[in-house]
Amino acid sequence: MRSFFLIITMLAAVYAQLDESFNGKGFVVHEDAAGVGNDFGQAVTIDKKNRIVVAGFSSNRNHGLNIDMTVWRYLETGKIDTSFNNKGFLVDDNTAGGNSDEEGNAIAIDHNNRIIVVGRSRNANRNDDMVIWCVKDNGKLDKSFGENGVAIHHNAAGGNLHDYGYAVAIDAQNRIVVTGESYAAGFPPSSQMIVWRYLPNGKLDTSFGNGGWLIQGNDWDWGYGVATVGDKIIVTGKGLNPTGMYVWQFLNDGTPDPNFGEKGFVVHNIVKATDFGDEARGITMDHSGKIVVAGRNSTFNEGRNMAVWRFNGTGTLDASFNDKGYVSHSNAAKGNGYDTGQSVAIDSFGRIAVVGRSDGQHGNLDVVVWRYLPTGKLDTSFAEKGYIIHHSTAGGNHHDLAQAVAIDKHDRIITVGWSFNKEGNYGMTIWCHR
Repeated sequence: MRSFFLIITMLAAVYAQLDESFNGKGFVVHEDAAGVGNDFGQAVTIDKKNRIVVAGFSSNRNHGLNIDMTVWRYLETGKIDTSFNNKGFLVDDNTAGGNSDEEGNAIAIDHNNRIIVVGRSRNANRNDDMVIWCVKDNGKLDKSFGENGVAIHHNAAGGNLHDYGYAVAIDAQNRIVVTGESYAAGFPPSSQMIVWRYLPNGKLDTSFGNGGWLIQGNDWDWGYGVATVGDKIIVTGKGLNPTGMYVWQFLNDGTPDPNFGEKGFVVHNIVKATDFGDEARGITMDHSGKIVVAGRNSTFNEGRNMAVWRFNGTGTLDASFNDKGYVSHSNAAKGNGYDTGQSVAIDSFGRIAVVGRSDGQHGNLDVVVWRYLPTGKLDTSFAEKGYIIHHSTAGGNHHDLAQAVAIDKHDRIITVGWSFNKEGNYGMTIWCHR
């Protein structure tokens, strides 16, 4: 019976499109969470009940149209879960005391089923602080975490300027691992890749790095993705010295792993003589423990192409993946411009789903969902050619952007971002593909 079900499922996916059982049309759009009409989805995860939890931000009418951190929760049917904060979403404003912007950039579910959101908040000095919000299953802030449900950190790199959290992972001990950037002192101030680690109670883990965080890089480095494997931390991002996409690996105490790459990190450019360098964004681990990274490769003449890399545990490229360890794809939306991968996830068959964006023929950005086989070849059973484009989902004939992807228990590809509507606003959008 199971074999028959799998055959039917795979046949249905030959011409994979939006799953119309999801909200009756395969997508859902939400606007006006904070009061103005612009809502943006930045990150997504799936909880134990197969509910879709999204983090991002929404515009409010206070203090000159600022943005507020927002968390939404949806049922697997595509209906908003009104048991979450009594309305399906939570908005948090003025977290760091600056009466200005708050932004949720990453999301995870910890071992206690709490929702952990990471991002930034503007403080009274007009600088941004890295923030962790801890939300209970009922949609309320967990006041036992940090200070009244949030943990805030400023000045990690010593420049007394901006600190941003871009990605989060929960390790085996339920500790919260965050990566991002912090500005160091100097002229001009440089951006440093930062990794923070917090205990489950919202306090910095002082056994890690320099009292709870570490600085890694050579003046200009950014951390965009993070994963944990056992007691090790893997971070993806980019750097300028040397230029390229980076994968760093750290031991439990925050020191670089000497058995990974040459000095605890690897740098890679798909085009050797690249002008701008490659960039790594999303990261996940496949079923055999290999590191799968999505991002883009860049050249001056050819623009940017979506890229996927697969590394072995030692930091070497996995030559069994597309025969060279990486693959790239260009011009998905036929605009002959830039393609980029923002996030990556792997389904139960080992297939790799990448979401991102591509320049469309109409001059706007379109959502792209690519699916690759474990071999590194495009899965042509998905949308007939291995990828699918979405434009004007909310009806506004303008930008559609995808920021994050997750795979639910039915192996559906859940994509989150935003789409422009006919009223001239952006709506947080969830697309669901079979």
